[in-house]
Amino acid sequence: MNWRARAPYELIGVACLGMVGASLVTATGGRLALQPRAYPPTSWGGLLAPVSLDRTSVLPALLIGGISLTLLAWARACVLAGSQRLSPKQAAALLALWALPVALGPPILSLDVYSYAAHGMMLASSLDPYSNAPAALPVDSPQLAAVDPLWRFAQAPYGPLALAVFHGAHAVAGGSLIGAVVLLRLLALVEVALVVVGVLALAPPGRRAETLVLAVLNPIVLFQLLGAVHLETLMMALVVTGLLAVNNGRRTIGLVLLAAAAAVKWPAVLAVAAVVLWRFAPRSVASDPPASFRRQLPAALRDVGVVLIATAGFVALVPDGLGWLRVAGTPTTVPTGYSPTSILADLAGRLLRLAGAEPAPDALLKVARVIGLAASLVVIAWLFATIRKRTVAATAGWAMLTLAMLGPVLHPWYLAWGLILLAIAPTSWQRYTVLSVTAAGSFLALQHCSLLLAGHPELLRWLRAHGSAVAVGGYITAAGLVIGFSPHAPWAARGRAARGHDDTPRGPHPGEQEPSLPPAV
Repeated sequence: MNWRARAPYELIGVACLGMVGASLVTATGGRLALQPRAYPPTSWGGLLAPVSLDRTSVLPALLIGGISLTLLAWARACVLAGSQRLSPKQAAALLALWALPVALGPPILSLDVYSYAAHGMMLASSLDPYSNAPAALPVDSPQLAAVDPLWRFAQAPYGPLALAVFHGAHAVAGGSLIGAVVLLRLLALVEVALVVVGVLALAPPGRRAETLVLAVLNPIVLFQLLGAVHLETLMMALVVTGLLAVNNGRRTIGLVLLAAAAAVKWPAVLAVAAVVLWRFAPRSVASDPPASFRRQLPAALRDVGVVLIATAGFVALVPDGLGWLRVAGTPTTVPTGYSPTSILADLAGRLLRLAGAEPAPDALLKVARVIGLAASLVVIAWLFATIRKRTVAATAGWAMLTLAMLGPVLHPWYLAWGLILLAIAPTSWQRYTVLSVTAAGSFLALQHCSLLLAGHPELLRWLRAHGSAVAVGGYITAAGLVIGFSPHAPWAARGRAARGHDDTPRGPHPGEQEPSLPPAV
């Protein structure tokens, strides 16, 4: 592939813009993530110094500005990579540069990594994280002190393999909290590297730079997975390497890796299902008839057997390994007001109140969650029923993203489930989805942004009262900006023609199958 040369100053500008953005997020995201009565084991050179919550602060503005700069740099890198003016090596260099401050900085945007360390200590103390909460640890333990108070009395919702990793980090660190956190961050770096290798291997040669930029330079992956050290990093590393193994003919190894991903977080089951169901799709998407159900059923049952045996092995890694099934719904106990189901419940309540009714908010939320789950099941069933129309990676990506967005709660790191897979040789619709969902999702779950308006309580009250409308407006704005400034837009094409420029990403149009991507993945 002869990559067309690009003016060095533009690439340098993209690199510097993303580096400045990532540095701002690293410098502010840890401090703003701290909650009252949560005490990290170190100030991390001042990057985890407490923030006063009773007066106006500029830190949220710096955090939002850093995310915005990173998004702008990422969007431009997407255009350059899509028009084949950014090589895979250059994309990897951008990733290394932007990830440097994030990797060296403290955990940002979330305190979940401290919960992971606490669960590791619980296992070392013969406490079952599926039956006990971190509050069962000694009151003077630094592991308990660092956990977000919101989750100190909640059982672990993570799979048995995840708990085994936490236990291992605690043991290797010799019981040190900061040592366990550093080890989990190092492990996250390895996991990101595995995702990089996997997506590059799965993407067609001419689409590798674009796939790498969309999938891994993605600000949600950079900040929420690597920066916050969320478990999605491990889960998606296993999903991507599992799909790669299946694509390379090592089906049993691939299924074991996918089962391992599901033993970290259960949504990876959708990737397992996509691989198994692919057996019933035609060998050639373009022409072959559907594979005989009777002929493929024994092989599919063997696949299921491999997954079940591997899962049994992972369950045995920790005591009460099946206890995970009892508490998998723990995250749903704390609603996220910006999730589609919460917004639906809020809007329904407003309409009912206008009609003179007084609905119970909890009841409305339960109904909205049922509707969301039902809708996600319908969409996922349709995706599996029409699996022959797209690649396995795309089917699994759409299914996991649907579950993340229509599930009972939504956290920005959940979005990475589908975004990484949809970024592999994306069609135009997949590209639009990755860009718009990332643009909106990057600003979710930012802690203590209300400090910007601490001196304006009336404005804060208005925002809290109209949070659902603000969220909907933000989602629509993000999608509109992505579509409006996309090189695919007709008005953008006319502008490029007038200027003699062509930034159009090379790739299939909506609904087209990428011919160079092996149909199995």
